[in-house]
Amino acid sequence: MLDILNEEYCFTASDKVFYYGYSFIEGSFKEYIANKVKPKLIDEEWTQELVNAAVELTGFSADNFAGIFENKSSYSCWRIGEAVAECVLEDSGKARFYYNACRDLKNPRANNTGADLVGFCDRDGQTMFLFGEVKTSSSPETPPSVMYGKSGMIEQLKELLTDESKRNNLIKWITGKINLLPEAFKKDYKNAINTYFILKKVQLVGVLVRDTDPNELDLKNRAKDLEEYASSDKKVWLFALYTQLSMDNWNTAMNGGAT
Repeated sequence: MLDILNEEYCFTASDKVFYYGYSFIEGSFKEYIANKVKPKLIDEEWTQELVNAAVELTGFSADNFAGIFENKSSYSCWRIGEAVAECVLEDSGKARFYYNACRDLKNPRANNTGADLVGFCDRDGQTMFLFGEVKTSSSPETPPSVMYGKSGMIEQLKELLTDESKRNNLIKWITGKINLLPEAFKKDYKNAINTYFILKKVQLVGVLVRDTDPNELDLKNRAKDLEEYASSDKKVWLFALYTQLSMDNWNTAMNGGAT
């Protein structure tokens, strides 16, 4: 993974399900959240594109649109957790994400529908679609409640493993972004579609982001629950990321210590 992460545990539940626990080296999460996570949440490049398009169409100055398109300075912890998961997966080379799904939300406080993560990864020498779920928790329980129940991570991953129509809808959604994204996306998309149609392969991933002490029981039994649903074509990675920083301080850290 990354040099700012310590491996706390690593285990293969089977040849289909793998789970890992990593903690941020003390103090590193503050820097990471300010320098890596915040830019993903703010999405400045896309915001500037919106302003430019609005100015060109209407003739109003950019200042007129500042209040409409301004970036927030604080975010809910679950939204930050999703961005942390994406950043870590990208920076570690586990996945590639080309489109920020937050751009499609009419209500920025709403959850993404379908899946939290839609991207690409390389496995077994092939490029394939990667679909996943992210859960964020500061609960002292092990595992936290976000891991089980109808709206929990494991049930959501089971749906992605067993429901072809749900996977197809995610592919349909990302296909709609083809004209918005660079050539690197188009190359990955073409290769992933070939892998999907011909070999029926996809990669599933679940990421748990916590501010508690590392504990293998966060993932161990949950990984076992997925074994009967996963296959050699549809494997699952589970990651637990332990931030070593209370969620109460995430927004402050993201803004470089400013409240």
